[in-house]
Amino acid sequence: HREHLNRRAELDSATARTADVARRASHLETELADVQSELARTEMDLRAARGRMEMAIDLLAAQEPQRVGLELERDQLRGEAEIADWYDPAETWIALRGRAADGSSIRRTASLNAP
Repeated sequence: HREHLNRRAELDSATARTADVARRASHLETELADVQSELARTEMDLRAARGRMEMAIDLLAAQEPQRVGLELERDQLRGEAEIADWYDPAETWIALRGRAADGSSIRRTASLNAP
């Protein structure tokens, strides 16, 4: 009888461990599905961000001739007058201000939307 009780206790313990392992496996499968879903969403977001970055680079490249022209104009004006350059926090040139030799004011701002 005692041996039967010991075997029954071992069986109950093994059954409980099996149920615990099954619960943990189910939990891991659920977490794996969540991670796979998040990974798919992240990959989709990354593709979208890359697309936006490519569009921004194309827009920047389209504005390159204007940037060169503005820099040439700025350098020409600088040669004729005392000029102070103005930059935004990203260190992008946005304006110049100064006085010409005749005392008149010189102001030029960068307009990235102008042709």
